[in-house]
Amino acid sequence: MTRDETRSADYLIDWRSWRGPKQFGWHELSAPRWWPRGERARFPLLFVTALAVKTRFALFPPTPDVTEDDVDEAELEALLDEMLGTLPMELAPAGQRAGAVRVGFSVDPDADLTPAQRLVAERGVRVRADHWSDGFALHPVDVLAWQPSFGGFSTVDGLVGRGFDAYARILHPIEKRDGDITRLRWSALPDARLDEPGWRPDRRPDGSIDFDFESERGVELVEGVIPEPERRVIHQLLRDDLRRRADASRIVQGIWAGIGGLGVEGATQCRIDQPEREIVPFTGAFDEIVLVDDWHTVSIVYPESGAWCLANDTDLVSTYLAADASLAQRFLDDPRLECLVVGPENQVG
Repeated sequence: MTRDETRSADYLIDWRSWRGPKQFGWHELSAPRWWPRGERARFPLLFVTALAVKTRFALFPPTPDVTEDDVDEAELEALLDEMLGTLPMELAPAGQRAGAVRVGFSVDPDADLTPAQRLVAERGVRVRADHWSDGFALHPVDVLAWQPSFGGFSTVDGLVGRGFDAYARILHPIEKRDGDITRLRWSALPDARLDEPGWRPDRRPDGSIDFDFESERGVELVEGVIPEPERRVIHQLLRDDLRRRADASRIVQGIWAGIGGLGVEGATQCRIDQPEREIVPFTGAFDEIVLVDDWHTVSIVYPESGAWCLANDTDLVSTYLAADASLAQRFLDDPRLECLVVGPENQVG
């Protein structure tokens, strides 16, 4: 073993080939007069080295590798709920896995941590239903083969594109927080005006927004992010539609460059031409509708075959689908979703 090879092996000492300090490049150091010379030198040096290594691991024990079996899922869920701030996304060159959205170091790594805390502190975890994913394979798109032809800003076709057979609006449930979180459908509101395509629970009859709606009623409108239960259902319906069509075209998931802390605008020069929004296209296996952070899912998702388009926006309390009539009807008929029929020219909300 050469000196360089020995160094690369973290200075593991082979008792049979020990040649003294010169083996490690330590010959520049002057040994005291009382230090043994020649063959006898190796035994005290080995003793001192072993003592130093043992002391180091006694004072600074190595971090145990945390596995899925070590972690209490309920504790991990609670820990994730306490995380604050926008979560950074790590980007990688095209063709490589871009790291999942990860929770930062919110606990002291040197503290006496539970396995769940150590997992968050040292490895980071994906904020998603499956915390054990290695991360979604998502990389920037340099050239788009197809993208929707968009209408005007703040309209349905300005969000999901023109020329589709049918359009549907998927309503995000209202969350009522009173100890536990209760999810309410819009149709349960006594003053619901679901016949108005752009209506939302905090919109007054004159069209203005009541900014005290949430605080006065003790509820929270879910803006900019598709709630997890609905996100799973939507992904299942869209994935099943692709399988039914045998559609193997590339799936594009666009991320709004205005999300703080992400810095996706430099990932590629390519853009999705949604009006008044800088949407950066990414692609990868369609394993999920990607959750970017606690407040945003991806802004737009579509196959480059043009079969359908799904989109939302940062201040919208609903998500929109443009598709053929059969897929739109499956969304409208699914009891797990609250959906409405809308037109391409309708205002979004």
